[in-house]
This record gives sequence, C-alpha cells and structure tokens, in this order.
Amino acid sequence: MAPHLKRIITTFVIVFSISLIAGYGCKSPEEKVKSHIAKAEEHLKNNDYNRAIIELKNALQINPSSGEALYYLGKSYMGRRELSKAEEQFNKAIENGFDKPDLHLQLGIIKLAGNKIDDALTEFKKVIAVEPDNKEALNNIANAQIYKENFDEAEAILDKIIKIDPSFPKAYITKGHLYSKKKLFDKAEFFYKKALEINPKNFEAVLSLANFYVKKKDYAAAENTFKKAIELNPQHYDSHFLLGVLYLDQKKYDEAANEGEELNKINFKLAGGNYLKGVAFLMQGKLDDAFTHLQEAVNKAPGFAEARFYFALAHEAKGNIQQAISELKTVQKIKPNFPQVHLYLGTLYLRQGWNDEAISEFEKITTLAPENPLAYSTLGQAYTLTNQPDKAEEEFNKAIETNPEFAPSYLNLGKFYSSTGRIDSAIEEFEKALKINPDFLNARYNLIISYIRDKQYDKAIKECNKGLKQAKDNPVLLNLLGSTYYYKKNESKAIEYFRKAIKIAPKFISSYNNIATIYIRKGNYAEAEKILNEALKKSPSNISVIRRIATLNLVNGKPRKAIEVLENSIKSNPDNIQLMVYTARLYQRLGLAEKSKGLAEKIININDKAIVGYDLLGLYYVTKRDFQQAEKEYNKILSIQEDSPLAYLRLGTLYAVSKKYEKALEFLDKALSKAPNSNEIKMQKINVLSVLKKYDEALAIANAMAKDNPKSSVPLRIAGNLNMEKGDFMAAESNLMKALKLSPKSTETLITLAQLYLKKNDKKDAIRYFNKALSLNPKNPSVLFNLGSIYQEEKEYDKAISYYEKALESAPNSVPVLNNLAWVYAETGKDFKKSSELASKAARIAPKNGAVVDTLGWIYLKRGMVKEAKKQFEKALTLMPDNAEIHFHLGKSLLRLGDKAGAKKSFQRSLELSQNFAGAEEARRFLKNN
Repeated sequence: MAPHLKRIITTFVIVFSISLIAGYGCKSPEEKVKSHIAKAEEHLKNNDYNRAIIELKNALQINPSSGEALYYLGKSYMGRRELSKAEEQFNKAIENGFDKPDLHLQLGIIKLAGNKIDDALTEFKKVIAVEPDNKEALNNIANAQIYKENFDEAEAILDKIIKIDPSFPKAYITKGHLYSKKKLFDKAEFFYKKALEINPKNFEAVLSLANFYVKKKDYAAAENTFKKAIELNPQHYDSHFLLGVLYLDQKKYDEAANEGEELNKINFKLAGGNYLKGVAFLMQGKLDDAFTHLQEAVNKAPGFAEARFYFALAHEAKGNIQQAISELKTVQKIKPNFPQVHLYLGTLYLRQGWNDEAISEFEKITTLAPENPLAYSTLGQAYTLTNQPDKAEEEFNKAIETNPEFAPSYLNLGKFYSSTGRIDSAIEEFEKALKINPDFLNARYNLIISYIRDKQYDKAIKECNKGLKQAKDNPVLLNLLGSTYYYKKNESKAIEYFRKAIKIAPKFISSYNNIATIYIRKGNYAEAEKILNEALKKSPSNISVIRRIATLNLVNGKPRKAIEVLENSIKSNPDNIQLMVYTARLYQRLGLAEKSKGLAEKIININDKAIVGYDLLGLYYVTKRDFQQAEKEYNKILSIQEDSPLAYLRLGTLYAVSKKYEKALEFLDKALSKAPNSNEIKMQKINVLSVLKKYDEALAIANAMAKDNPKSSVPLRIAGNLNMEKGDFMAAESNLMKALKLSPKSTETLITLAQLYLKKNDKKDAIRYFNKALSLNPKNPSVLFNLGSIYQEEKEYDKAISYYEKALESAPNSVPVLNNLAWVYAETGKDFKKSSELASKAARIAPKNGAVVDTLGWIYLKRGMVKEAKKQFEKALTLMPDNAEIHFHLGKSLLRLGDKAGAKKSFQRSLELSQNFAGAEEARRFLKNN
C-alpha cells in the first residue's frame, strides 16, 4: 500500500473515532442510562443475561437511583436463577419510585419459589388490581392456590384464563400441575400434552411433562422428555439439573456426573453441578472426589439441604462421625421435614450408643410420614436394636395396620420374630408377605432360612424350587438350596448347587465361602484355600474372603503366610482402611508391634479423622508401656469426636493398666453415659471392680446384663467367675451351670467351671471339665496348659510334659508354657539342654518376669552352673522381692558356693515371707542345724 494512502486511511480512522467519542460525550447522563437499558433489553430477548447485567451495571454507575435499570437488573438475575439478588434489585427499584405490574409479578414468582405463598399472593393481587386480565398473574395465583390445596379455586381461575385466551399454554400446564397434585394422572398428562398441541416447542410444557413422568415413575419417558427440553434450551440450568437427579435415582452415576459438568459450564457459581458430581462420586465409592465436590456445593449454597445431607454422608464414609452428625443437625434446621435426615441421624446415634436420642429421631419420622408403613418399621428396628422387644413388636404391627397390603411390613415383623427365636411366628409372617406378593424374593429367602433353622429341610427345598420357577437361575436361591443339602448332610449335592450359583454369578462370594466351609470341616485345607483364592480373583477387595484365607493359614500354624496374604491384599487395595485395621490387629496378636504402628500411621495419613488409626496407635504405646503417649493418642480421638464412648473406654482401660483404678472407673462411667448398652464397657468396669474386690457392685452389673440378655450365657459366666473370686463357690457353680445349659459348647464356660473345681481342690472334676473343653477345641493352649499344670502338681510329669508340648505347638511363644515345661524337664532330669533353651526363650520374651528368671536360675543350679544361677536369682528378686521361693533358691545357690551366712540369711527371709512353699521344710531343717 502506498505511503500516502496509508496516511489518508489513518487520518480517516482518527477523525471518525474522534467524532464518535465527541458524539457520545455530548449525550446527557439520562440518555446514556437509556442507551445501556436499551442494549440490556436486547440482550435479555436473546437470554444473554451476563451481557445484560454488564450494561445495567454501567447504567447504575451513571445513575444508582435508576428504578428502570434496577428492575431490568432484577430480571437479568431472574434469568440466571439468582433469585435473592433479583429480589434485592426489585425492592431497590420500588424504593426508588419505580412501579409497574411486571415488577410485582416477578417478586411474586420469587416468593412462590421460596414457599412464601401468602406473600406471593399479595404481589400477584397488586398486578391484578391494575391489569385484571393479566394471564401471567392469574396463572401464578392459580399455582399458589394449588400449593395451598385450594383446588376448586385454582381450577376456576384457570378456566377464566382459558376463556380469556384459549391458546395460552401456561394455563393448560398449570391445569396439569393441578391434576397431578390431585393424583389424577391421566387428566394431568392430557393437559400437559394439550399445551404442547398449542405449541410443540413450548419449553415450559416439555419440562413440566418430564417432571410429571418422574412423578408417575415412568423414568424412560422422563429421561427422553428432559432431553427434548434441553434440545429446546441447551443452556437451561434446571433441565440439566433435573435430568442429573433422574440419573442419580436410576444409578446412572457417570451420566449424572456428566450433567454436573455441563451445569458447571453453564454457571459455575451455582451449586447444582458440584452436587450432582459429588453424589455420583459418593455412590461410586470415589470418596475424595465426592468430598471435594459436595464441600464446594455447600460452600456455594449453604442453605442447599440435600447437598449438606450428602456431605454428611461423605463425612461418615471417611469416618468423621462427629462432623457427619453436625452437618445432619444443620440440615434439620434448614429443612425440618426431611425424613432421611432423621433416619441417618438416628442410625449414627445408635452406633454411638446414644439410644434415647436415636429413638427420638426415628419417632420424628413417624410424625412426618404417618401414612408410611416403613416409618413404623424403622422405629421397630430401632427398638429391637435397643433391646425393647415389646415396643418393637408394637411398631411392626402399626406398620401392618397402616397398610395391610404392604408386603415388606410382614417381612419386617417376621425378621423380628426370627431374631427373638419365634420361628413359627416368623414363618407365618413371611408366608403372609408372599401371599400379597408372590414375587417378593426377600420374603422367600427369609422363609427358606427359617425352615433351615427349624430343620424343616424338605420344606426349605420345596420353597427354593418354587422360587427358582419364578426367578430362574437366581444365585441366592441356588445358594440356599445348597445350604439346605449341606445341613441334610448331603455335601456332594450341596457343592453341586453352590457351583451352579458360582457359574451363574461368578462374583457371588457366599457360595465360594460355603464350599470352603465344607472342605474345612473335612480337614481339606488345601482345597478350602484354593476355592477362597478363586473368590479373591473375582472380588479382590472382598475383606471377608481375605480375612478367611488369612485365618485359615493361622489355624494351620502358618502365621507368615497369613501376613503375606494380607500384605499383598493391602498392596492391591492401598486405601482400604478396613483391611489395614484387620492386618494391624493381627500384627499386634503376633507381637509385631512396629508393623502395627506403621499401618496405624498409614491409616491416619489417608484420613486424619480416622479414629481407628489413633486407637491402634494408642494400643501400640500401651504394649510398649508408654502410657503417657497412649493417653495422648486416645485424647486425639476425643478432639475428633468429643462424645466418643470408645475414647473413654480406652482411657478407662489405660488407667486400669496403670493401676489408677478410681480414675479408670470415672472414665468407664463416662463411656457408659455415652453408650449405656455397651457390654464391652460394662465388662471392663466389672474387671476394675473385681481388682478392687468390689464384688457386689460388679455382680450387680453382671446380673443386670443377664436380665437384659436372657439367652446369652456370657453374663452368667461372668457372674459365676465373680462369685468364685468372692469365695461363694455355691453361687458360682449355680451360675456357671446355668451358663452351660444355655451354651453347652462354650469353651470359656467349661474352662471357668474347671477352674472353680480347682479352687475347691476337686482336681477330678477340674480334669473332667478341662477335657470337655479340649474335646471342643483340641488345640486350645489354655486348656492344655491347665491340664499340664494339674499333672505337674500331682508329680505325673510324663502327662504334664505331654500336655505342655501340645500347648507349645499351638502357642510357641507362650511364656507360662515355656517356663513350666522348662521346669519339668529340669526337675525330672529328662533334658537339661532343652530345659535351658526353653527357659532362655521365655526370659528373652519376658525379661521382667521374675518367675521366668527364677526358673532359668533353677535350671542353671540343677546343671551345676551355680554362679550363673546365683545371678539369675538375684535378678529375679529385683523383680519379685517378696517371693519366698526365690529367696530359698538364692539361699541354695549361696550354700553351694560356700556362703553359709548368706544362705542362712536367705532361708530366714524366705520363711519370714511364707511358711508354706516348696522347700520350706528344707529351709527350716537348715536353720535348726545351723
């Protein structure tokens, strides 16, 4: 381009620009405001709300009192669904003297959306006062009357609108709402479709029809209709949101998350997108993503009750129970009539042991939904869990009275009867449920289980086959059929049906477990492990299978293999806290304290609010005797959850171990105030009271437990043990026999009875009951040890050695077994080398156990290693300075070393401490002659 031409063009542009600026600059402020408003109106016609808002804000910078600009700004915010901002601008417009019917119409719509029905009617009537035939205002008045259930008045208004303008679609849409509310669904659908006949592209009619299909539970039609609405208005926020909610209800979580993403593109300031994504991720188990999005939704819309509700569930899933409870309480304030909140809050209260609070929440559900039988069933289940069977039965029957044709109510009553041992009544209720709904599989499953429990195996088989005719190849029914044949002792037939269930549903783990049980009963552990490994391939995260494989290896004396299984599973499931907890507890059992600590710290790194992590760390420090650090860990639990009964229980137990018994009782009472029905806390309190010899208080608790749990043998066994410690052998025997009658195969009760007979010096009956316990569990190290001890005392050393050696096979690191077996080998002179090895191992495991160190010294003395023996006896006395037998043993070693004076002093001290110990007579003879 020629230089002179460039100059001409440049000059023209500059002159033209100056003239434009000069022209605009000549406009008055009023004209400038009108110009911005005119542009805003054009943007509003095109639904371009953001540009409209920019123009209107420019207008208001020039004239902040422009009522017209404020009015249009309110309308722009209405378009963006920011109703509170819209209302604020409309009110400012009125304050600045701007008044027109549409302003009051918009305010009325906002009030209606906020359920302020009377305020909405006030605004709409202001419109009608000026424009009696305003169709929009009349239509909204009809909507308000529908909210108030003034159906006749609403219908009269709608007929008036149709008379004014038969082609006004909104009147037909509102008529659809009216009939939908009255549950006259055919009429409702007719009027929605009538609106679409008038205008097939009427967006409001399409959206209303979609919502109608949701209410009608025609979800496929609803989904298609929402999609049509989005085609008509791709940027319509509510359409995407409602479609997303529909996807959530249908468990189409990926699709719901996609709609959430679309919503964030449309308007990231609103909470709907994060809500949809958060709930979808929560349902998919993507906990961290769910937590992030739900937290964002709550931050964007603090009053969004549903978002807070699911945020509470995300907290609960992460183990943040206190935060979950706090969020649910906030939801209650925002939306008091939200039944699910009461349900979940009540459930969390139950888990905390706060039974009264839980029952209160469940009662609120029956008030909110008095016609819903599930409300009464839920309350009945709560009463069952809190050991109030009479009240529970009453609520289950109320559920049936509310709706006698609702089959699940009979199922719930049947389950209640089953849990209380009334099998005949349970069967009757399950049959009633099936009579109402023959396809109700859950009722059939429970009926079959009841028949199996009642040993009516042929009836169980008949019901399984009946169910399989209706639900061919149902894996649950095939599994139950297999279980029935198993109980009929037809194991081959049982395995056949379990395998059929697996073939149909390869991820149905129950059948794998059942086959494994058969192989374990046969002693075929290799096949059992093989089938469980098959299950694990199908379900790598299944904790029950992983635990069972580990347990199988433990039972077979392969602890390293058990640990290997668990550690490999953690590598495959690196964030599975439940698996880590189980493994950490196994580490503790096997004495691998440092590994347990490592897993506890890993759990806390994954979730710093995970109470179980601090609980495991506390236990680690207790085993290390670092009580101060253990106390800190347990107090961290209280900082996370101030009402945690677990923290108070652990602190109470810690103070008991530290011999601060009164403080222990104080904290155990706090724990009981939070969880009054916790038997674990009650038993710990009994232990402390027993140490303090407050047997009557301890017995009062045990007797109350027995009264509350009449079918449990445990409280009676505890009471029997307390009677025994108190010296009331008759009461002890009575309670233990009652316990044995309730649980004839209870190893613990048989052992306690045997110990009672030992106290009574009835060794014959003691041996009889220990042998009964041994027949139930031939590898029980405690029973084997006790039998060995009796035969050792009776000087039947061969029998004692036999039992101790068997006990050592089951418990290779048991210090009492190692110690006693070492002593017997040394005392009989059978194997001094082995006795030294065993005693040395015991001393390495328990270097601060005076009795163990004494045994090692005694063996050295027997072997002629007198100086080494003397060192061990002196060390033992630093640990147990008032033990007469150890003083006697030291005296023997001093005598062998030629120190008669030292020996005499030791023998004198031993007799001062006791006149009745092994060697007392020898000590007296020496002193008499010296």
